[in-house]
Amino acid sequence: MKRAVTKPDRVSLDKVDLSDLDRFRDDRAWGQFDALRREDPLLWNPEPEPNSGFWAVTRDEGIWAVDRGTESFATEPFVNMEELPHDVMDIRRSLLRTGCQCHQAARALIAREFSPHSLVKNYENFLHEL
Repeated sequence: MKRAVTKPDRVSLDKVDLSDLDRFRDDRAWGQFDALRREDPLLWNPEPEPNSGFWAVTRDEGIWAVDRGTESFATEPFVNMEELPHDVMDIRRSLLRTGCQCHQAARALIAREFSPHSLVKNYENFLHEL
């Protein structure tokens, strides 16, 4: 049974709070993204202490600029969905949660395995083994 798709409620920019996870759980968050794309596609979303907040980038051109601008948008010292104490960061670090220079060095080591040719070959082998 398909779930009915409903249009998100219109949300004013002053009511946007992407840190309120209950809105996502209750399927009430999506109108916020419409408001951000419409009114403020690059928004600083503050959070209560001890967190500091985060940037929300909601238009294609901004997302592409962040993705391509590794020098301007470096992720040091740590990137994660939630802010963590420093003593937990190394335990939770992964390639995606690593800053620019470390990320690029690790990515260069494994890039060949993620080329289109390797992915297709490995996926075909996986399917044949089923």
